[in-house]
Amino acid sequence: MRISAGSAVLGCVSILGIYEGIRHLHAPSFTPEPLGSSAYLLVVSVGLLLAVAAEIAVHPRARANTKPAGGQAKTGFFRNPVFQAFLALVLYAILLEYIGYFWSTVCFLVVCIRVFGERRWLWVILSGSGLALIFYALFQKLAGIPLP
Repeated sequence: MRISAGSAVLGCVSILGIYEGIRHLHAPSFTPEPLGSSAYLLVVSVGLLLAVAAEIAVHPRARANTKPAGGQAKTGFFRNPVFQAFLALVLYAILLEYIGYFWSTVCFLVVCIRVFGERRWLWVILSGSGLALIFYALFQKLAGIPLP
């Protein structure tokens, strides 16, 4: 069984997160949470590690000499959806300061949904706006975390 580079990186990040979470469990905490601020890091890191393990078990890496899905030819670097999503993330970080959380999140989600295959513009705009609204409500209203 071969492990992809992405799974290996995510596995290492999750192990590092578990290590840091355990290390911070013993540090003095000035937060009102009973477990301190490391509980969130531990839960997310363990969840990520379980997701990586499931990915490795369920989707073994294909051989290098097989054709891409659907027999499509490889695209250029700038046409690669992963590169385009990374570029959208960089632009999201820049726009966050100028137009605020909600509108920059809407723009980012619309671009990512479009890049990864959805072609119906109405569905792209509605789902991007809806997800941004849900994230805003979860963080700002329910959790009380101030957003930029």
